[in-house]
Amino acid sequence: MTDPYEKSDIEKPINTFLILQSVYSTMIYYVIIRYILSELSLRACLHISLRYPYMIQRTCCTHCLYPIKTCICSAISPLSNNSMIDIIQHPSEQKAAKNTARLVALCAANTQLWLGESATDFIHLKNQLKTQERSVCIVYPNHTAQPIGTLLTQNTLNNPKGWRFIFLDGTWKKAYKLWQLNPWLHAYPSIHLTAVSSQYHIRKAPHDHCLSTLEAVAHCLHHCEHIDVQPLYNCLHKMQASFMGFAPHKPRCNDSAKLKKIT
Repeated sequence: MTDPYEKSDIEKPINTFLILQSVYSTMIYYVIIRYILSELSLRACLHISLRYPYMIQRTCCTHCLYPIKTCICSAISPLSNNSMIDIIQHPSEQKAAKNTARLVALCAANTQLWLGESATDFIHLKNQLKTQERSVCIVYPNHTAQPIGTLLTQNTLNNPKGWRFIFLDGTWKKAYKLWQLNPWLHAYPSIHLTAVSSQYHIRKAPHDHCLSTLEAVAHCLHHCEHIDVQPLYNCLHKMQASFMGFAPHKPRCNDSAKLKKIT
């Protein structure tokens, strides 16, 4: 007796055909979807490369480490300063394209960059300061900081060997974090800069008188050694020009001359 539910031999090829048709349809859909995704990916990459060119890996200058098209080496000239400059840099600033601490290291003599966040990251710096014969000063506007003119006048007479300035490099929030995580800095006298307007316009600051690390270094060296700090500003203007998309800044008067008006 035959099973009434058993399929005939004629129906079996039909099922096979349907299966093959389903497989082919799936493959076609897969190819179409992959094509669409590849097109979208290509368009996205093109959009990023046009709108955010700095995100695409480019060949960099081996000296200034900026991309070849925005190389600032033509603006670099050595600064003959006697003071020692230590820059404590927050790790988030190391690869920031608009960071100015790297410009200081390219121009100013006796400059050291210290990367880290907590006290254990700066053991070597702390050991150097213990045997330091120069007057150590922290450049950071805390509640005990004195105006730059007052402190420099007092200590220059007492220590003719010169200064060792320590700067905190990072956003204002990160700089405050560095100050809080490193209480050993609080043992040294600190200064703040007043009546100074910033020429650094490509990063946001909470107030107009807030300075970049490079500008703070320039003001300290000018007040302490009375040297021409224009080489620092030349690098700053050259770097800003590459981001702002216009010709390099040409000040109406020498930037160093403006500092002479500040007391």
